[in-house]
Amino acid sequence: MVVNFRTRLLLLIAGGIGLALFVVVIAIVLATRQSVSLHTERELEVSERVLGQLINYRDEQLRQSAYVLADDFGFRQALASDDEETIISALTNHAQRLNADLVMLLNPQKETLLASHALSRGERDIFDAYMEAESLTQTATGAAIIVAEDEAFQVVWVPVRAPHLLGWLTLGFAVDRDLAEQLQQLTNSYVHFVIGREAEQPRVISSASEHIQHELEQALLAGELEEFLRQEEKQARWISVITTPAGTTDNSIDVLLTASIGSAAQPFNALRTQLLVIVIVTLLVTVVVTLVASRRFVEPLSALARVADAIARGQYKQNIPFIGGDEVGTLAHALDSMQSAIEERETEIWFQSQHDVLTGLANQRAFHEYVQQRLHTHEPWSLIVVNLDNFRRLNEMFGRSICDELLQQFAKRLERLCVDKFFLARLQGDEFVLVYDGNLDHAEVELKGVLAAAQDNIQMRQVSYSLALSAGMVEAPRHAQERDELVRLAQFARSKAKLEKRAYARYEDGEDKPYLRTLAISAAIPTAIEEQRFSLAYQPQIDSENGTATGVEVLIRWQDKTLGFVSPAEFIPLAEQSGHIFAITRWVLVESLKQIAQWQRLHPGLQLSVNLSASDLAESNLLDVVFGALAEANVPATLLTVEVTESAVVKEPEKAMAQLTKLRAAGVKVAIDDYGTGYSSLAQLRDMPATELKIDRSFIMNLAEQVGDQTIVQSTIQMAHKLGLKVVAEGVEDEATAAVLRRYQCDVLQGYFYSKPLAADDLAQWLISAHK
Repeated sequence: MVVNFRTRLLLLIAGGIGLALFVVVIAIVLATRQSVSLHTERELEVSERVLGQLINYRDEQLRQSAYVLADDFGFRQALASDDEETIISALTNHAQRLNADLVMLLNPQKETLLASHALSRGERDIFDAYMEAESLTQTATGAAIIVAEDEAFQVVWVPVRAPHLLGWLTLGFAVDRDLAEQLQQLTNSYVHFVIGREAEQPRVISSASEHIQHELEQALLAGELEEFLRQEEKQARWISVITTPAGTTDNSIDVLLTASIGSAAQPFNALRTQLLVIVIVTLLVTVVVTLVASRRFVEPLSALARVADAIARGQYKQNIPFIGGDEVGTLAHALDSMQSAIEERETEIWFQSQHDVLTGLANQRAFHEYVQQRLHTHEPWSLIVVNLDNFRRLNEMFGRSICDELLQQFAKRLERLCVDKFFLARLQGDEFVLVYDGNLDHAEVELKGVLAAAQDNIQMRQVSYSLALSAGMVEAPRHAQERDELVRLAQFARSKAKLEKRAYARYEDGEDKPYLRTLAISAAIPTAIEEQRFSLAYQPQIDSENGTATGVEVLIRWQDKTLGFVSPAEFIPLAEQSGHIFAITRWVLVESLKQIAQWQRLHPGLQLSVNLSASDLAESNLLDVVFGALAEANVPATLLTVEVTESAVVKEPEKAMAQLTKLRAAGVKVAIDDYGTGYSSLAQLRDMPATELKIDRSFIMNLAEQVGDQTIVQSTIQMAHKLGLKVVAEGVEDEATAAVLRRYQCDVLQGYFYSKPLAADDLAQWLISAHK
């Protein structure tokens, strides 16, 4: 919901005054509450002192009365002679004169002789504890509040002497609701005697109503006294008029004084009411004054706001009323100037948003919008991508400035040739896109003339620049119904034209399937690594002299549920490009070393060969992975051979040489794989820390028939032996080839003549049968 200016002004002024009044009210309320709290606290302090004096007064009254009876000659004589009737008569008469509620007579050993109330075992233990706490002597007295027959009594005890100690006389007043109500009238606070405050079932004798007494007992039982006081709006103070001996908490008697906060706050309620009336009246007056004053300011601003709203909707021909020479008039003049400037800038911005900055052609955004419109028509139309094939070379030769100017000249030429024939746009760099309203057959006729004229040399600054163009064509909606897919297919056709050295090529259905498979394989590699979808195969390597297997080369295989069988030639290059090859190598090392460790029991000394790529050699933690896998499998380093191609060393030669040297120093053997192809170099052969040389299968496959291959293989074996290297020939497919290699003294033979790559279980059976 939009709030207008007039309302905001009203809210601002009224809100400011209201906030100030609110702060004042809050300050007064807080001060009132503080005063009430302080008043209540002082009232409780006074009540505490008064209550203490009253209790002490009652103690002294009891004590004096007890002394009168204890000093009576007849009572002492009766006690000394053990005259029970006289003792009972004296105790009864004296208790009636004093209105005493409890009378007890104890012998010097504090054993009960006579008592008006029977004390239970627990109550008697507490009474004894009170007497012990007073450190009684034959001349000492004491006072306490005790429980007898589940009733509370304020008691004193005095010795009876004649002159030696004859016993102890105890007199007591009941601590009941009447006493609590009398104390409330004297202290002006509610008085609550709490028996067993920390016991499992505390009891309360209260001057308040029975309902409040019950609620207080429940609150003490649940440990929620603070919540009870907050709900009852009372302030409380615990006092202890008589010290409770240790270990008597179950029947201890404490006094809780409470004062009503509401009663203390009653005088302030009228003040609050008056204050609320003042606040309401002030706010009403503020609202009325603000409404009257704001009308003068709001009406001109509302008119200008309507003009600004029209400008915002793109209506830049508004007639703006110039109202006065104050700030509002200045604002009106500014709006008039602004609408003209916005119209100019918006026109320029729209042009820039639809056109390429360098060439002035329609840009990628304009192309996207145009294609989306064409796709909605469902009529056949053609999309053509055109590239300058030699633009990168021109850029390297002449620099960016010259090539930018060259692009401008080419764009102007292309725009002139495409008028009334094609929609033309620049996608990026040297890539342009043409849209033709018709199928590929008609588009091809028009495109031939455009390309023929567009690739003529461009003359700039007395220099002639030659252009090489290639184009790819695709038809919508026959080939695709999405913009990005159409562009991709056109780019694919253009790449085909460039590869076949043609001016243009048409996309044919299904010819990009290999490319799509490559994308699918690349996308599936991370999941295959994570879920370990690969498997391993092992191909034996045979000693040429005795025909026994001396080692195996581990080869990776991938059978995917969706992609089917994926050849290493397909996914290994993609894994190298995406940076996943080292994770694959790590898995191959760990799993194959575990397997070779198992085979050592039946075939001790069996060697393992593992391929390393150029990316593997560039990994800083390669050595940690290799040595970690060896340690985990408990396989000696001398049983492992890493196979690297010379091209793998070329990528980062110093780092690769350092890695291989450290592996060799640890006992790992190093084999030069695919020797004779790629970057084969005698200098690298000399410098690499190699122990083996593996002749590429391309020289072995037709060795028995090709004299040239025989010469190369024989000389390579002789050279390797003179360098101290063992020679392995891979690709041995028949006996004739094996015989030639044995004649040339090749050390190890590997190929389908002996065995194809086998799964671990199959190879184990093959090893058993081969060594029988």
